[in-house]
Amino acid sequence: MRRLLLILTVIVACWASPESQAQIEVERTVTVNQSVPDRGEYVSTLQWEAGVASISQVKLDLALSSPSISNPMWLGDMYASLTHGIASETERMTQVFNYYANAPNNSATSLSGSYNLGSAFNGSWLASNKWSLLVADRAQGGVGRLDSWKLAVEGTAAGAGSTMDLSSGGTVR
Repeated sequence: MRRLLLILTVIVACWASPESQAQIEVERTVTVNQSVPDRGEYVSTLQWEAGVASISQVKLDLALSSPSISNPMWLGDMYASLTHGIASETERMTQVFNYYANAPNNSATSLSGSYNLGSAFNGSWLASNKWSLLVADRAQGGVGRLDSWKLAVEGTAAGAGSTMDLSSGGTVR
């Protein structure tokens, strides 16, 4: 089966002063359905040409669940972080949540949350186009699964003729 990739050419026209730049919001959902190993971690990576020149806001939606009702994940064990870029281009990283430090070890069958990551990623869009979500289970007992995550980025649009990869459910506003 051939996989069709949709590449959208973004053409931006600014009718105001030459210094102004068009604002853009793009989002992408990643379906993972992968277990986070007990006392281990799982990293989901997204390579994404988003047509963004600089970032002013990042929002992340996460969906975690327990693949086994008889052995549910323990919220008190869970940790997540989001990274943009790679080390050689001075990647930017922020903690999404750290339940190990803040919550009791209560069992749960799901965790869905929206996280406004504020200005943690403000600045230029990095050349690697790489976003990595790390979800970790830091203590024995219970198994969690990363079901999906959605990344929404707001910022200034790249110039005319830049490309944007909208395969796998990307959205532009």
